[in-house]
Amino acid sequence: MDAINPVAGNVETKKKILLVDDDTLQLTQAKENLRDIYDVIAVRSGAAALKFLSRNLVDIILLDYMMPEMDGPTVYSHIKEIPEALNIPIVFLTGAAEKETFLNTINELKPQGIITKPAKRSDIVDKITEIIG
Repeated sequence: MDAINPVAGNVETKKKILLVDDDTLQLTQAKENLRDIYDVIAVRSGAAALKFLSRNLVDIILLDYMMPEMDGPTVYSHIKEIPEALNIPIVFLTGAAEKETFLNTINELKPQGIITKPAKRSDIVDKITEIIG
């Protein structure tokens, strides 16, 4: 969706966020919290995220760390194999109880950020702003 910038007099396009989370409630709440600022595309699985990214680009990906079938680190690795998506920043969303395993994976993959769930809107917006402006 485009908005008119009254100062510059031009059209600004909202940044596009791909939100990937298997928890419908988390997905719905995050999308509701962000939709007035960003163009949010919400999907419930890693497979759906990869399918979307095969045809579309986004400015940033918020990726749930723990999901059934294909977990966040696996999805992350597949995204990094898509040449057009290689430079898209990825932030993991986690409520992970196994902190040591999580930290080892994070140190190995080096995502652009981590947000602990449940996250406040301000925490998510601050992290996105820090990464993509």
